Amino acid sequence: GAPIVSSAVWTEVNAAFGRLTVIGEADSRDIVGIFDQDGDLLFRLRADRIGAFELTRSMPVDRAPCEVYAEVDGISSEYVEVDNTPWECEEFREETTEYSGDNHRFSELEHDNDD
Repeated sequence: GAPIVSSAVWTEVNAAFGRLTVIGEADSRDIVGIFDQDGDLLFRLRADRIGAFELTRSMPVDRAPCEVYAEVDGISSEYVEVDNTPWECEEFREETTEYSGDNHRFSELEHDNDD
């Protein structure tokens, strides 16, 4: 069946690094991929005999996710908001979907005109 993420928490270590703890359930000994809101793989883990999983992984603050989901064999859980994330996540989400691509293109265009 589909995996479940029951908890995802960011713990700040310092200005550059933090730890992401993800807790959830899958089927016994499933290999579970944990992905961020953009669909990027953060890490993989193996559920235990009863299907429970919990993993804490250090990562740079700029990789800190707003939301995570779990995936097993192409079947995804619901998205779960990350508690204590360092970002303003609603703004972050709007910017990533609506603006960042355009800003990137504009800056490249300006750069080309300098030559």
